Amino acid sequence: MSASGPKRRGVLFVCHANMCRSPLAAGVFLHLLAQRGLGERFDVDSAGTWAADGIPPHPLSVDVARRRGIDVALLGSASRSIAPGDLDRFEHVVAMDRRNLADIELTIA
Repeated sequence: MSASGPKRRGVLFVCHANMCRSPLAAGVFLHLLAQRGLGERFDVDSAGTWAADGIPPHPLSVDVARRRGIDVALLGSASRSIAPGDLDRFEHVVAMDRRNLADIELTIA
């Protein structure tokens, strides 16, 4: 532990387009962290293996978040592609399915 407190843990959620599953997963995770007072301990983001940069979260994902009392701002504002530096920045990379994992391995390798 440093003088400024515990090291922040990095968690990246990855799906195909970074519009539906990974932003929603990141939003749910951030919501749960906030409920437990742990938000300051984590650096959370989402990305896509084949994402077009700058697309907002899908309306259905936004609706799911709203219906469950999750602040839609937690879903992020725009899609982005996974980058090689993400594996250095995030300790934990959560692929939404096996195909996303295979794409991560091909993209970053």
